[in-house]
Amino acid sequence: MILRNARIRALVGSLALYMFAASGVGSAAGIEGTWTPKTSMSTARWGLGTGVVNGIVYAIGGYDNSTLLRTNEAYDPSSNTWTTKSPMPTARYLFGVSVVNGILYAMAGGCTGAYCVPGVIEAYDPSSNGWTTKSGALTPRAGPAAGAINGVIYAAGGYNGLTLDTVEAYDPVTDTVTPKAPLLTARYYASGSVVNGIFYVIGGSTSSNVVGTVEAYNPVTDTWTAKAPMPTARAGLATGVVNGIIYAIGGYDLSGNVVGTVEAYDPATNTWTTKPPMLTPRDFLGVGVVNRTLYAVGGADEAGAPLVANEAFTLPTALISYAANLQAGDSKVNLTNTGAVNGYEPAGNICANVYVFAEDQQLIACCACQLTPNHLQTLSAQNDLISNTLTPGVPIGITTMLVASTGTCDAANPGPPADGLLAWGTTLHALPGGGFGVTETRFLDVLPSDTELAKMTQLCGFIEANGSGYGICNSCKTGAAGARKQ
Repeated sequence: MILRNARIRALVGSLALYMFAASGVGSAAGIEGTWTPKTSMSTARWGLGTGVVNGIVYAIGGYDNSTLLRTNEAYDPSSNTWTTKSPMPTARYLFGVSVVNGILYAMAGGCTGAYCVPGVIEAYDPSSNGWTTKSGALTPRAGPAAGAINGVIYAAGGYNGLTLDTVEAYDPVTDTVTPKAPLLTARYYASGSVVNGIFYVIGGSTSSNVVGTVEAYNPVTDTWTAKAPMPTARAGLATGVVNGIIYAIGGYDLSGNVVGTVEAYDPATNTWTTKPPMLTPRDFLGVGVVNRTLYAVGGADEAGAPLVANEAFTLPTALISYAANLQAGDSKVNLTNTGAVNGYEPAGNICANVYVFAEDQQLIACCACQLTPNHLQTLSAQNDLISNTLTPGVPIGITTMLVASTGTCDAANPGPPADGLLAWGTTLHALPGGGFGVTETRFLDVLPSDTELAKMTQLCGFIEANGSGYGICNSCKTGAAGARKQ
């Protein structure tokens, strides 16, 4: 059994243009995501369990280096505040947590005594702030990975004196536990996440080593498949899913060092990418996801001290809409800054990075507008967005993508992602009796891939280097003062 330090031992025993741009102008690095500190938990602890219900992150149980805890604290990201809730019946740490139909289930884990690993399952209902002890029980073990698919919770691996490959399924409706096909690699202190009905078990420790192993379980066929390993082998990590991407956060590495490493796994391509590290390196933390933000709470530092840290990793989002029939008349894009970032001007200013695509999906124009809080900026499709493109013809229809950032306004090199950008667009529609009518709709919120962001910013750098005059976002020269000459 590989243990990080004595503390745990004691307790557990357009291709041409894209190619040109990629040669050096522009990068998506600034908008890969940003870590920010949030209000800390009241109780320092590691080995806690986390789950999210209705946008609230629940941090349950854990260990403070003197006492195993029943503590239950709820974090509301909208107010950045913590509230104490009804404690878990069984004090424990290193247990599995999953949420099914608004109910949080705590399963197995370490408990009191020199070495005690109960298989007990307890259910917490936030609506009543009450706990229920279930009849079903897992094989006793600490450090299982857990995930829920179609209302059934799967617990994989763990340690109970032996390193386990055991996999069990718990059905809350029938309150029963059923054995399933074992892991390909027995391990504990791994983390589990679910994407598109597949349960991924990532990292962990075998009986001899810390691993980056990734295995995917299909409950329909009851089979496991090996996937591309995590670049940094880690145990005691936590994972969370945003837009189908699994983010593996923190843990301890092959040398036993606590890390702040963040790596993202895309099941669709079976590939990993490196992301900005946590502000506070730690292991045995919990992670909860609300909207596009991952909250990393608690854990232990390099010295094994329990932490109250709560840090948020916010991923960039984009707003997208379209304008059609531009040959018949103009369309508008209306932008505003709600003041969500640091309040008033100038600290609350954000940049609206504008990327314009023609009907054939080519990026034909880009710019950046600085928006002060509550400022309204209107861009004309004909005069601001397509008046100076690098394509031979002027498009009659466009798609416009907006990405909000802070710092210097430059669509080729945007700064860290920002909240607070809202946008509405008008477009012309052909009427049955002839002529055109105008409709206005709010831009839709999407989460672009790393590849898409990189392509947009790289090609935007090419456009900036080879365009002439202000070209687009000409209106931003006044008022918002953030247009970039092209």
